[in-house]
Amino acid sequence: VKSNVALCTNTRNALRSLGKGRTMEGCIFGNVFISVLHPGTVIDPHCGPTNIRHRLHYPLQVPDTKAGVEVPKLRVAKQKATWKEGECFVFDDSIVHSVSFGEEGSAHSDDNAAGACGGCRVVLIVDLWHPDLTREERHA
Repeated sequence: VKSNVALCTNTRNALRSLGKGRTMEGCIFGNVFISVLHPGTVIDPHCGPTNIRHRLHYPLQVPDTKAGVEVPKLRVAKQKATWKEGECFVFDDSIVHSVSFGEEGSAHSDDNAAGACGGCRVVLIVDLWHPDLTREERHA
């Protein structure tokens, strides 16, 4: 972990700027990771294991919206969202959500080659404490 953190100093600094007690550091349900979604990927409806967290998405790379190219979409309950580079959003991970990026299996093998992620959606995901939890509840 320490060697990965050393490679991501800007990310570490950004997380620290969120303020102490916002991220779920030290909690088994708290994660920070980079999600890479290839064209043709479908993530079936699912929900997080608990309602103690909200999930922040910070898009690092989003494919161009060229004519005829479907953009990746997130559906949370009945609401749809798309990612825009540099614009973060937060949602309640305990609500059923799913992701689609074009039709399942529509990606070409060349698009999924290692290092060839120009058409991928890349998002930094950070789990935050649910804002309605008290400090005592966060440390229970």
